Amino acid sequence: MEHPVITQIRRTGYAEKEPQPLTTDFFGNQIYEGDRVIDYDGDLFLWDDVSSDLTDYLKHIGASDYEIKK
Repeated sequence: MEHPVITQIRRTGYAEKEPQPLTTDFFGNQIYEGDRVIDYDGDLFLWDDVSSDLTDYLKHIGASDYEIKK
């Protein structure tokens, strides 16, 4: 009997299902479940891809930050 992870790798080439992006941010970067974003009036910015100055400014003008959920 083969371990289920080995069977999955033989079948798909991956140990786990490859994650699919849920959407893209203002700059076209792919956003996945669990990514932290800043939302300003519907425009999303990946938290890790913007400077702290931009983050502070966006929050100052009313943006919110949260983690992406499916």
